[in-house]
Amino acid sequence: MGLSEEVLSGYAELVAGSVAEDADDAKVSEVVKNAEGYLKSIQGFKDKSVTDALKGKNKGVEETKKTEEEKTSPEMKRILDLLEAQKKQNEEMATRITELEGKSKQTTHDELVSRIASELNLGGDALDLAKAKLSIGMSEKEIRDSLGATKQTLIKLGMGAEGNPQVIVQEEEAARKEAEAWVEAQAKAQQN
Repeated sequence: MGLSEEVLSGYAELVAGSVAEDADDAKVSEVVKNAEGYLKSIQGFKDKSVTDALKGKNKGVEETKKTEEEKTSPEMKRILDLLEAQKKQNEEMATRITELEGKSKQTTHDELVSRIASELNLGGDALDLAKAKLSIGMSEKEIRDSLGATKQTLIKLGMGAEGNPQVIVQEEEAARKEAEAWVEAQAKAQQN
């Protein structure tokens, strides 16, 4: 029946006074059977109390909602709607500005890398390799240092700045001829 132990114990003590101590099982069963109607009425009363309490609580919540809605005038609703629309528009503009700043930084970075690469006579596949070590936000000095280091590495590996080994060979021949000319000039100067 869903009644608590206290209710059942209290009723058992109340009924126990009307049952003789020497009563047989049939008499006890009759008392218990008669108690069923009374206990059901207590259960019904308890259920009704709970249901009424819940209805009252729900009614209070609904009335509070209605009161709050009634307090918001049509003018206030329009103002709140306008504020919400303004907030949404501000968020969209902030997103757009962030996108444009990112594109601008990329363009500026690419232009800077191209300018420094042309100064260092670095292009083609060599430039593509060098760009792998670069990132947006690097300073001009960092970009210059990185591109210069990549060029030096390529030269040490026997490749020209353009990725052509012939350029290195021609540069080495020119340097060798210049060194030979200097040695001859020094030898003539000492003979005189």
